[in-house]
Amino acid sequence: MTNRRRARPAALASLASMASLAALLLLLTAACATPLETVRLDLDEGDRWVVGHAQDFGSGRGTIVEWIRPGDSIDDWEELVTVQFLEGSPLSPERGVAALEEDLRRRCPDVRWEILTEALFAVTYEWSISGCEGQDDQHELARLLQGNEGLHRVAYTRKGPRLDAETRERWLERLTAAFVVYGEDQQPVILGLEPEE
Repeated sequence: MTNRRRARPAALASLASMASLAALLLLLTAACATPLETVRLDLDEGDRWVVGHAQDFGSGRGTIVEWIRPGDSIDDWEELVTVQFLEGSPLSPERGVAALEEDLRRRCPDVRWEILTEALFAVTYEWSISGCEGQDDQHELARLLQGNEGLHRVAYTRKGPRLDAETRERWLERLTAAFVVYGEDQQPVILGLEPEE
């Protein structure tokens, strides 16, 4: 009988965990039900990430899903993977990146910003800030891709000093390989993510 009583909280915790997972999946599906396209990003097996934030901004406005490391929170993270859809954006990737740079320069005039690659439907860029008032030091690698229904932004950001060469190269490879996928009821496709146990 004691075992049954002890098992019950574990069973309830498991049930609550499954309910949380179901709610999260429903949120992600709802958040991404409007667009018929999203981004595919491949991560290494065993690379652990959990959803820290997901939001649907409404029809014609887009969605965002942000992944963080287990144990971090969306308000206190060290690494962040973002997949954002700017639904209906009339901007080309080049103009989109220019607008993002202008916005960040308003807040952090000393930002280091560099366009890494430009293709017909995508721009890969990076930026880093250090000593910007109200902002943590951070380094971001990102790719803006043109879809049929708007712009897609996929990014890796780490707080602290600039990325070391190996980490930077690994994430540039991942981001460069990201591409837009189409189909009904899409949500960000992040291969290599394991569900949190």
